[in-house]
Amino acid sequence: MSYMLPHLHNGWQVDQAILSEEDRVLVIRFGHDWDPTCMKMDEVLYSIAEKVKNFAVIYLVDITEVPDFNKMYELYDPCTVMFFFRNKHIMIDLGTGNNNKINWTMEDKQEMIDIVETVYRGARKGRDRFCCVGLGVGLSFVPVGELLRVNAVLPTERRKKEQSQRHHPPLLHAQPVVGADAVTTVAQRREREEADRTEKKKLKTKEGSKHCRKTGGLMGNLLKVLACAELEHGPIVFLDFEHAQPTEAETAVWNQVSAVLEEAHGILAELQSYNGAGQEIREAIQNPGDLALQEKAWNAVCPLVAKLKRFYEFSLRLENALRSLLEALTSPPYAPMQHLEREQALAKQFAEILHFTLSFDELKMTNPAIQNDFSYYRRTISRNRLNNQQLEAENEVNNEMANRMSLFYAEATPMLKTLSNATTKFVSENKTLPIEDTTDCLSTMACVCRVMLETPEYRCRFTNTDTMLFCMRVMVGVIILYDHVHPVGAFAKTSKIDMKGCIKVLKEQPSNSVEGLLNALRYTTRHLNDDSTSKQIRALLQ
Repeated sequence: MSYMLPHLHNGWQVDQAILSEEDRVLVIRFGHDWDPTCMKMDEVLYSIAEKVKNFAVIYLVDITEVPDFNKMYELYDPCTVMFFFRNKHIMIDLGTGNNNKINWTMEDKQEMIDIVETVYRGARKGRDRFCCVGLGVGLSFVPVGELLRVNAVLPTERRKKEQSQRHHPPLLHAQPVVGADAVTTVAQRREREEADRTEKKKLKTKEGSKHCRKTGGLMGNLLKVLACAELEHGPIVFLDFEHAQPTEAETAVWNQVSAVLEEAHGILAELQSYNGAGQEIREAIQNPGDLALQEKAWNAVCPLVAKLKRFYEFSLRLENALRSLLEALTSPPYAPMQHLEREQALAKQFAEILHFTLSFDELKMTNPAIQNDFSYYRRTISRNRLNNQQLEAENEVNNEMANRMSLFYAEATPMLKTLSNATTKFVSENKTLPIEDTTDCLSTMACVCRVMLETPEYRCRFTNTDTMLFCMRVMVGVIILYDHVHPVGAFAKTSKIDMKGCIKVLKEQPSNSVEGLLNALRYTTRHLNDDSTSKQIRALLQ
C-alpha cells in the first residue's frame, strides 16, 4: 500500500513537512517500500489515513533515498514510525524501552489510531512548557523543549484491563461494613504514626538549633546545617552561600574557578535572549530556488552558531573548574565534612556551578530554536561540500567542532551531562582516592540544602530572595551527580541522601518554580527505575 501514501524524496521536503504542519501530528514512516515489515506497516497506515486525517498526516520516507536523518534518529530498524508536532519530535513511551519511535509492525488498526490520537491530544496541550496526556489511567505532566515526552499506555492493555474489571469487579465492594471500618482504622493508625515521626523530627531539629546557638552563635547569614547522619548526632557545618570569602589556602583554586564563573551570568543572559532564525529558515526551506532567501537565512544563522560555539566552549572550561573543585574538596588528609568546614568559599563556588548548570539547561530545554538553527547550519554546510563550495563560516566551526557541538546540544540537559561525565571521569581516574570521599561530599551538600530549605529558622536568614531557588537547584544538582557516581545511586535504601525529604521539600514550593527540577530528577538520573528504588519514592516523582 506504500504507493497510495505520499512520499518525501529529500531532506528539504522532510524539513518542510516538519516545519509547515501547524495543526496536525506529522507521522513519518522511515524504511523501504519493498521491505516486508514496512509493507505490513504501510497497509495499517493507509487503512487509518482517512480516519485520522483531521488530526494527523502520514508520509513515507525511503532511508536509502533520504539518508540525512539515519544517524540523527538512529534509523537502524527495517521500519520506524516517528511523530512530530509543530517542529518538535514527539517522544512516546509504550512500555518497550524505546521512547523515540515505533520500530515494529502495528497489526491492530484501532490500536494505531488510539496511539496517534493520544499523541495529538498530548502534544496539543503542550503548547507552552508542559505536555499533559491521559488514557483513562491518570495524567502525566512532562517538559516541552525540543523534545515533547508523551507518556502513553498501550490501548490494548487498557482495554483488557477494563474488560477484566467489568467481568471481575473488585471484591472491596462486596466486603461487609466491618471490613471497611478495619481498613479505615489501619489507614488512620498509619497517619498517626507518620504524624508522630514528623513531630519527633521537629523536636530533634529544635534541640539541635538550641545547641547551635550555645556553641557557635549565629554568624550573620551563615547557614547552620547538620551533617547527613541523624540530625541529633551530626556535627554542625556552617556554609555561607552568600558571603563566603577564600582563605589563603583556597586562593589559587578560587581564582581559577572565579575566572570561569565571571562569564556565567553573560552566558545565561545570551541564552535567555536567544530567539533563533526560525522565520528565515522556514522561508528558505519553502523557497529552495530563491537565492536571496537562502543567503538571508545563512546570514541569520551564522552569528547564532558562533554564539552556540561559545556556549559549548564554556562548558569545557566549566568541566575543568569542576575538576579543580573536586580535587580540593576531596583530597587527603581531610574528610569531606572537614573540607566543607575549612573551604567554604570553594563549596560556594561548587554550588554556583550547579546553579548555573541547571539554569542553563532549563533555558535550553524550552528553546527548540537552538537545535533547529544548528541542524540547518550543518545541512547547508554538507550540501555546499557536495557542490564543492567553501563557506567562510566553516573556518570558525570546522567539521570536528560541529560534530562535538552536535553531540552536546543533542542532550536534553547538556551542561548537566557534561558535569556528570566529568565527575564520573574524576572518580575513575583517581584510583587512590576512595569513591566515598566524592560521594560523601555530594551527599553532605544535598543534606545542607535540604535542612536549610525545610527549616524556617534557617530560611529567614536569607538576605536575597533568590537564595531559595539557588539552594533547590544545588540540591538537585548534587543528587544527580551522586546518582551518576555512586554504584547503587541516590534512590537506594543505603543511599546517604534522604530522597523522600528532598522531594517533599521541592513539592512544598510553587509548582512553576520546581517542576523543571523535579523533571531533572525524573529524566536525568541513572538509578530511579532500578529495582532497589522504593515504590514510595517513585510515587512521589510521578
